[in-house]
Amino acid sequence: MAIGGGGGGGDSPYTTAKTSVWWDIENCQVPRGSDAHVIAQNISSALANGGYKGPVTISAYGDTNKIASGVQQALSSTGIALNHVPAGVKDASDKKILVDMLFWAVDNPAPANYLLISGDRDFSNALHQLRMRRYNILLAHAPNVSQALVAAARSVWLWSSLLAGGLPLNKSELSYLGNAFGSKTSEASNKTEEEPACNDISNVRAEADNQFKGNKQTRENQLLAMIQGLVTNQQHLARQLHREPQDQPPPRAESGVREFRYMRPPSFSGADGPLAAEEFLKVTETILTVTRIPHAEWVDLIDIQLTDTARIWWIAEKTHLERPILWETFTERFNRKYFPQSARDELLRRFVELKQGGRTVDEYETEFSSLSRYAPHLVTDPTIRRHQFQKGLDKYIRMALAGRALATYDAVLDAAREIESVHKEPEDSHVIQSRTPAAPARNVERPPPRQQQQAPQRQQHSQRQPSHQAHPYQRPVVQIRGQPSVKCTHCGSSSMFQL
Repeated sequence: MAIGGGGGGGDSPYTTAKTSVWWDIENCQVPRGSDAHVIAQNISSALANGGYKGPVTISAYGDTNKIASGVQQALSSTGIALNHVPAGVKDASDKKILVDMLFWAVDNPAPANYLLISGDRDFSNALHQLRMRRYNILLAHAPNVSQALVAAARSVWLWSSLLAGGLPLNKSELSYLGNAFGSKTSEASNKTEEEPACNDISNVRAEADNQFKGNKQTRENQLLAMIQGLVTNQQHLARQLHREPQDQPPPRAESGVREFRYMRPPSFSGADGPLAAEEFLKVTETILTVTRIPHAEWVDLIDIQLTDTARIWWIAEKTHLERPILWETFTERFNRKYFPQSARDELLRRFVELKQGGRTVDEYETEFSSLSRYAPHLVTDPTIRRHQFQKGLDKYIRMALAGRALATYDAVLDAAREIESVHKEPEDSHVIQSRTPAAPARNVERPPPRQQQQAPQRQQHSQRQPSHQAHPYQRPVVQIRGQPSVKCTHCGSSSMFQL
């Protein structure tokens, strides 16, 4: 194998093989002012330019508390998996990357590609072990790189070049880089015997090839020997790893996760108001409880259900929280943001002022029960709850309830339903007629139709007659058919007493 200048090759099995990218984000940081949204795309382009065109996965490791929230969002949204490793533990990121790299090898047999983005020499032993197992090693680093890492890699990029989607270093560039830092590595090798002599890269590669050719174990035994060799060469790191508390949760029960997704938990975007936020939290917590998912994994699962502005808020919020994040901590921060005390006070006011307002009793009772949870001090006492419900009923129902001695809330509700039902019943026709006052029966003699036609003439004649007033003691008498008319004792006229 040749160093530098790419190495995929048209006929190489590594050209279309998988490539796993392992990014030590503390050793090779995101430059200030650069667009984090294009990092994943540029890394894939750089690999393609180097001859590696298979599927690519990218995992970044480091203390996310030191990464700006905007950068975190940009990396996560472009497919880069961020793994939080607290900065207080020595070499914690290196150990986490090493363990994950070995487990990836178990699930992805050679041929496959490893791209390490780091300049830390602690990875050199693992890279050489992987290379002897027919894995293709790629490297991207800052200028102060360990030559032991360069010796294990087939293609090498400068970190700045990889970020721009550029080509790997050619042989002359790699040789110049080795000469520039050769004096420093020589001095370091004289002071310690832990780092292998890597000045002669071709000898190291030849020795590695001979070791692989002499190894006739099966693939499983090869992987086991690789893991055992790594643990043996880094025993002090392994002991420290076991002594330190782990931030990672226990293995997740995949059956529980599948059941959680099968139940179609709701999502929350942050734009639907406080009642929607409360409902989202309540439904999701119920699903998590029913599916029996470990309590420590609830925050990780609900993180997936947050979208849009709610997801942006949570990414920024959790950077300030201590890991692992408890469910109680998440709910407290979530309610403070999307269901604050001001919203609860408004719902309490709505409950106190709630009226039936022409709705059915059942509709009024549904809203009463829904809002009552925001006023526990008003509904805990049964008497106060009954009085509050009765006070909001329509007036005709309250008037009908005034004479009844109802001691419980359910009794008031049943009585209100009964009054409403009776009020809506249509009245019988004979009841309506009995309520209408009857006109007095009169047998009054009415003039025939022809006399009605002559009425204007009589009216004119009556206008020529002098006006007379009835005698104050004379009682008007209605002329009944078959009886003689009554005449006025003053003027002798009888027309003024006719109807």
